[in-house]
Amino acid sequence: MAELPIPARDSAPTSEPAVSWSPPIEPTAKAAEPAAKTIDLWTPRGIGWASVILGFPGAAVLAALNWQRMGMSGKAVAHVVAAVLGFWAFAFVANAGAAIVVEIAAAYYLYRIQRRDQSTFPGAGRVTERNGLLGALIAITGTVLVVVSAVPVAKAFESATLQHRGEVIFGARAGSDVCAPAGLATEFGPNDSIFIAAIMRETVKPGSRVVEEIDGPFGAIGSVSVDLQPPYDCFGSTGSLSQLDPGTYTVHVRYDGQPHRAELATGGFVVRSTP
Repeated sequence: MAELPIPARDSAPTSEPAVSWSPPIEPTAKAAEPAAKTIDLWTPRGIGWASVILGFPGAAVLAALNWQRMGMSGKAVAHVVAAVLGFWAFAFVANAGAAIVVEIAAAYYLYRIQRRDQSTFPGAGRVTERNGLLGALIAITGTVLVVVSAVPVAKAFESATLQHRGEVIFGARAGSDVCAPAGLATEFGPNDSIFIAAIMRETVKPGSRVVEEIDGPFGAIGSVSVDLQPPYDCFGSTGSLSQLDPGTYTVHVRYDGQPHRAELATGGFVVRSTP
C-alpha cells in the first residue's frame, strides 16, 4: 500500500511586525517673559543744571545714584571720589573766573556721560524721571558736606606748606586763620599793609609771658608784650604794620625776661622805597 506523502511542517508562522503609535507631541507653551522693569533716574539735563546751580559735588552725587541703579557701582564710586578730591583742590583757587569755568565744564561732562550711559542702558525706553525736588535737596546736601570737609583740608594744606616751628611769616592781608595771613610775602611797598603771624617752635606754657621785638634799619623799634593767654603755639596780629621806612626788618618772638632761652620764632621782611 503506497504511503501518502506527508507535507513538510513549516516553521511557525511569523507574525506581522507590530506598528507602534504614539499621539503627536504638542509643542510646549513658551515661558512668559518677565515684565519690563521700569527704572527711575534723574535726567541728564537735570543733573547738568544741578551742577551749575547747586555745585558739581552735589550733581556728582545725583549721577552716582543713577549709576548705582543702573548697576554701575564702580563708576558711581569713582565719580564721587573724583568730585570730592576735585573740590578740595579747587578750594585753593580763589578765582571767580576759574570757578565759573570749572562749574560749566563739570556740568557739561556730567550731562554728556549720563546721556550716553542712559541711552545704552539695557532698559532704554523704560526710564522714568525721578522727583526733581528730592534731587535738589540731595544735591544741596552733597555740596554742603563736601564744602565743610574742604575747610580742614585747606587748613592742613596751608599749614603743611609752612615751617611749623620757629618762624614769623608776613602777609599782605588778614587770613581766615589768625595764625596764617593771606598773600604771604617778604617784600612790601612803603604804603602796603603788613600782617604778622608767629608759629612757635614750642607751645607756650601757662604762666609764661612772651614779647615781640622788631629790629629795623635804625635799630630796635621796641618790645611789645603778646596779649594772649597761654597755652598757644601761634598767634597773629589783628592789625597791620604800615608806614615803615624803607629797609630790612627782623621780628623776634621771645620769652619775656629770659634772653638765654632760644627764640620762639623769628623772621624778616623788606620794605621797598617805591610802591
